[in-house]
Amino acid sequence: MIMEWVQHSSGPWQLKGPDYVCGGYNVPRWRVRGSHGEEIGELYAFNGADARRIVTCVNACEGIPTKALESSVVRELVQAAERALYALENGGPERLLDAVEIDARERLRTVLARVRGDA
Repeated sequence: MIMEWVQHSSGPWQLKGPDYVCGGYNVPRWRVRGSHGEEIGELYAFNGADARRIVTCVNACEGIPTKALESSVVRELVQAAERALYALENGGPERLLDAVEIDARERLRTVLARVRGDA
């Protein structure tokens, strides 16, 4: 029985496997475990990287409502961070940054480098 859309299982999720090949289709099965080690589902993926990415995305988005994720909030957060960094780096030579702004600039640089895969 498939449950209707309700609250998803809490994270962090863990990926185990592959431990089974489905029928004659040769598709590996990956087991998904919840935060208490309980099995919460299975993923069938030819590529283990796909299964890993699904579980990684769920864990990375913990605490963000599903509706927000469906409306591209993560992409918008990255774009807002890029604009904020641009503003901090291009505020003009006459304006000195205070300690909080310098810290924010460095954190934005670090996080955006990780988002881009540069760090």
